[in-house]
Amino acid sequence: KKIDYQDLTSTSKALLQPILEKEILNFEGEFINFFNNSTSITPRMHALKLLPGIGQKHMWDILESRQRQKFTTFQDISDRTSLSHPAKQLALRIIKELQREGIKYYLFSKTQKYE
Repeated sequence: KKIDYQDLTSTSKALLQPILEKEILNFEGEFINFFNNSTSITPRMHALKLLPGIGQKHMWDILESRQRQKFTTFQDISDRTSLSHPAKQLALRIIKELQREGIKYYLFSKTQKYE
């Protein structure tokens, strides 16, 4: 059975971010692929800009760094760009997608509107 974010207890909601960050670190390679291969969603919107804390400046910093050489780890991303905690930003985006409020583009979770 699927559980909506709104059905979680307050304790579960509080524990969700640290658990997601740990799981993101466990599957680091898959999320590094996102940073290495993400593209524009629309002519004016890049997938990287959908992560919390990433605006135009950070996006161009990441794109220029990955063009020189692909990223290998989250530490590599932190060292070569001004992005300090990639796993935390990914976890925050996943939580935002799970909340399903005001989200137009889903990067990491499936939508239910087509079911």
